[in-house]
Amino acid sequence: MTKLVYVIGGLRQTLWSIPDAPTALLMKQFYENLKHYDKAQALCQAMLKTLEKAAHFRNWAAFTLIGEAFVN
Repeated sequence: MTKLVYVIGGLRQTLWSIPDAPTALLMKQFYENLKHYDKAQALCQAMLKTLEKAAHFRNWAAFTLIGEAFVN
């Protein structure tokens, strides 16, 4: 199962299904990071933060960004 989530100016997609708790953690962190970073860096920083709390790669590595990553 693939999830697609609309983001302003692009989409985020997961390569595999991810449990709800780590997804919520990553999404919350992603939107917080958008205040300070472009979308690509915001996603990267959110992945690193999720890694701290949900260490297994299955919980954070499946997210990809589709579209304009560097448009502010």
